[in-house]
Amino acid sequence: MTRYSDEDVRKSFLMFIPLSFNWGTTTGIYLPAVLGSSVVLLDRFSAELALALIESERVTFLPGSPTAFIAMMNSSDFHRWDYSSVSRANSGGA
Repeated sequence: MTRYSDEDVRKSFLMFIPLSFNWGTTTGIYLPAVLGSSVVLLDRFSAELALALIESERVTFLPGSPTAFIAMMNSSDFHRWDYSSVSRANSGGA
């Protein structure tokens, strides 16, 4: 079981998982509300925009699908963004 008590995780979530999905609702609404975290909403996934928001908003928790993480790592600008604030990533997929 993952523990979310780490103060770094509690600061900021980046959400691009649709909130209409169970995982999106749980991870994007309920968990941040319980932890008192801020949520940065991205209405449509874009690897470049996600990386820019991670840097500018100092995102600490990043839930997403394996495909989204691969897209971010395959971005031609991946090396230029500062994603050092991310202390946890959570993934799932079918």
